[in-house]
This record gives sequence, C-alpha cells and structure tokens, in this order.
Amino acid sequence: MGMIQKLSNQLANMIAAGEVIERPSSVVKELLENAIDAQATRIEIHIEQAGRTRIEVSDNGRGMDQDDLRLSIERHATSKLITEENLFRIQTLGFRGEALPSIMSVSYLTIQTSSGQRGGHQLTSEDQTISIQPFARSQGTTVIVKDLFYNTPARLKYLKNDAIETSAILDVITRVAFAHPELALVVHLDGKRAFFTDGRNQLLSTITSCLGHPLATHMVPFSFQDPDVTIQGYLGKPDVAKSHRYGIYLSVNGRSVYMPKIQQAIIEAYKPYLPPVRFPVVILQLTIDPGLLDVNVHPAKRDIRYSKEDALKKALLEAIPNTLCQQNLATVPVSVFSGEKSELSVEKKGLYEQEEEIEQLRLEFQDSTERSIHLEILGVLDATYILCKDNHAGYYVIDQHAAHERVHYEEQLAKIKTSSYAVAPLVPLLVDLTPADKPRMNEALFSLLATVGVQLEWFGDLTLKVVTLPTWALSIGQTYVEDLLQQCFHEPSLNEDKLRLYSIASKACKMSIKAHDYVDTQSLTILLERLLQCQFPYACPHGRPTMIHYSLAQLERLFNRTGF
Repeated sequence: MGMIQKLSNQLANMIAAGEVIERPSSVVKELLENAIDAQATRIEIHIEQAGRTRIEVSDNGRGMDQDDLRLSIERHATSKLITEENLFRIQTLGFRGEALPSIMSVSYLTIQTSSGQRGGHQLTSEDQTISIQPFARSQGTTVIVKDLFYNTPARLKYLKNDAIETSAILDVITRVAFAHPELALVVHLDGKRAFFTDGRNQLLSTITSCLGHPLATHMVPFSFQDPDVTIQGYLGKPDVAKSHRYGIYLSVNGRSVYMPKIQQAIIEAYKPYLPPVRFPVVILQLTIDPGLLDVNVHPAKRDIRYSKEDALKKALLEAIPNTLCQQNLATVPVSVFSGEKSELSVEKKGLYEQEEEIEQLRLEFQDSTERSIHLEILGVLDATYILCKDNHAGYYVIDQHAAHERVHYEEQLAKIKTSSYAVAPLVPLLVDLTPADKPRMNEALFSLLATVGVQLEWFGDLTLKVVTLPTWALSIGQTYVEDLLQQCFHEPSLNEDKLRLYSIASKACKMSIKAHDYVDTQSLTILLERLLQCQFPYACPHGRPTMIHYSLAQLERLFNRTGF
C-alpha cells in the first residue's frame, strides 16, 4: 500500500511536453494552431536563436478575458471540445488542452491577451510561479516563450544546430500558410523579416511568398471532387522536382497533416514523369467530412486516419496524371533562370509585381499549349540531341533515345493487355539465383510474372528454367528475365499492373535507337511526328525528359538581351 501516487501537475505537464513539444518548431505549430482557432486573420511570428531563447506569436484573434486566461494554462482545459460526441467530429486544430501547460512546464511563459472589453491582462509563469496583471493591448493574444527547455537540459542538448532548427520552424510555418492562405503571416528571424503572406486567400500567392517566384511559375492548378472529398491545389512540373520527399504539402480541413498512403500515391502518380531519385512538389488542400476522420491518433496531431483512404489513393493515381498530361511540360528547369535556390527567403520584389509576372507567364504558357505544334529539324548535336524550331518562335532540344522509348512504350500499351504473346524460347534458357534471392521466389511471384508472359519453373536448387517469354523478348531473354526479377525483388508492393508497365518500358528501351546512333533526317522527322501524337510526349517511360523547350524570350534572357 502507498506505492502508487498521483503525479504533480508540473510533472504531468513535463511528461506531456515530452510528447507534444519535441523541439522549437513544435511550440510554433501549437501556438499558430491556437491563433487560428481564435479566428485570427493576421499573425506575426518572431524567432530568436532558432527558438531556443525566444518564440513570440502575436495574433488579432478574439483573445481571452481574465478567467479564460487563468484556465488556459490548466491541463486538459479547452474551449474546443465540449462533449464526447465532439471528439468524433473535430473541426478545430487544437482540442487536447495540453499545448500551453506543456510549453509552460519547459520554458518561461508570458501571455498577453484582450477580448476587446475592459482592457487586457498579462500572465507570467516562472519556475511554477504564476501571476496575472492588467495589461493594455488591443484585441488578440501574444504568447512569448523564453529559454525553451531551460529545465530539461537533456532535451536542450539534443536539439540540432540553429540552421536545422530554423529550417524546421519555417517548414511548420510554410505548411500552416498553405493550409490557410486566408491568413496574413509575417515571420521575423533574429530581428529581420524573413517572409510574409498577404492573406488574400490565393494559394498561388502564398506559394510565391513561401517557396519563391521562380518555382511558383512552374505550378499547375489541380482540382478533384467526389462525394466524400474535395481537393484544390497545385502540382509542380517535373522540372522543379526535389531530391527528397518533403516537397509534398497536404492539409485536411485546414490542418497540416502527414498521410503516408496519399503521399505515396502522389509519388507513384509522378513516376512516369520523374527519374527514380526525384520527387514532386505538390501542395493540396483536402476538404473531408469530419465524421470520416480520426485526428486523435498522435499527441502532436500530425497524423490522421481517413476511413476511405484507399479509394482516394486510387483516384489520385488517375487524376494527377490526367492533369499533367494536359500540360506542356517541355520547359527549361527553373534553376536555369532563378539564379538562386527556390526556398524560403526574403522577398526581393513587391507581391503585386510578382503576381503580375506569374500571370503573364501563365498566359504565355496557356497560349502556347492551346496551339498545335509543328517541329522543323535544324540539326543533330552529338548524334544524340535533335535541335528543332517550332511554329511559335520556340526551340526544342529532343533526346532521340528517350523520344523513341516514349513512342514504343505507348504503342505497346495499346497492344499488350494479356500474356497471349508468350512463346517458349527456341533455346533452353536458365537463370541463376543467389541464396538470398531464393526465398523471394514464392508462388505469388511466379503467378505475377506469368501475367506478363514470363513463366518460370525450378530447375535445380538455385536455378530457374524459362518456360515462356513474350515474343519480343526472345532475342534478349536472359537480360530481360534477370532485370524483371530484380525489379520484383526490390519492390515488394509490385502488382500486376505495375509489372506489366515495367515490362513494356523495358521492351521500349531495348527496341529504341540509342544515343550516338546515326539516324537520317527523314527517319527523325517521322520519329518527331510519332512523338507529338503520344498521350504524354514529354518524358520517357523511366521519367527522363524527352524534350526541353526554350522560348525566344528565355533565350534572350540567358544572353541578357532583355529585361524579361
């Protein structure tokens, strides 16, 4: 008896802080969400020393009176969740009532607030000593967090360097900005304004402020709707793809979230347009009935569950390629003209001027895609790149191998739907496996390979005999089967449709002319005509671009001949 004791409020808050407040960016996230829930339209953020010494978030929301201010630092006290039923239809960003007490337990906290009536009040908390005094300010709330983790040195020790922690803070702010383009956000880093958003509820303008003007001009509008979900946002063209997966920004009902299945679906949808080591930039706002969501999954509310996620994934795998196919993606990489990395930075131009440029570029782009394109061959560079002029004062550089791959790929897509093209090889064909590969050759994999015309059977302990092959692969059977097996071994989620596409892509590659192959002008002309008839002529089946387009204005800019 007497072994079990109730935790003190301070200790309980510190334990909660271990889950909710992982680093300075967690503080920023929680304070921003509180401001949004308070119906703020403008939020100003000040960060000093990557949030270690000071984080200040000030809003023009509805504020608090003295009684609410006192309750706001009590654990599990919240204005956002009244009944148990509300938990299953969460429509606010916060609801746990843990953020402020958790922050207070690991920092020196000051809250200045006013509900717009009878002045305002200031709450200060230092070493568990809390005081509330009258304080004059306009309606809204300012939260100041000083010396974060001063009393938990282990947590402070394991923070990353200032650059990494600042980057994490800016990522949080960016995600909130994309989820709420109606918010005017002003961000200061160590006394200098880093960037701002105008709060005019125009997502493209917010993208411009957060990711830079050059990248914003390479975004494609995207929309999708079914009875359960509505999606609005922008898809980045392949030329602004990143080397990491963190360029996908998703929000659901105004909450910035991570949805692994949906993010993976987006990456898969881009596979025909990007090399394997590149990932898309995508900003999407999802609106879903709260009754279909569970946001009470993670203490920091980062992850959510959507009951119809598989159906949404399937829909995006079709909708995203359909949108991209309607665009002219033969553009010069944005880095050629940006002169600097398209990341969060201090804006160098007025917002109105930037939006005017975006609109001009978009109109020029739309005008060029609505007209039919005819290409005239000017020459061939290094027996690899076809130099062309179009009928709209534009110039193209086309990779002859990638172009031929795309033509063959789409031709085979139209022809090969079953394994009826499979025949037995004329000469017995054997494929050797390693001991590590043998356990992977299960019945499911044998059946999967058979769907693309490759039937195998065991011929010894580590050897497979090829029973049938697609007719086109007879001359390269050994290489083809080995490549196919390696694809299966290294992509466990491979299904029949994916494997068939990979098989067709492999065929298209091996049938096509190569770099440095000499091809006469007449044959190249026919190739270009066939390429322009393809559904998606801008990339080979493996995601490499087939062509790059330079407008005359872009060429003049490269040579500093214009103010464009």
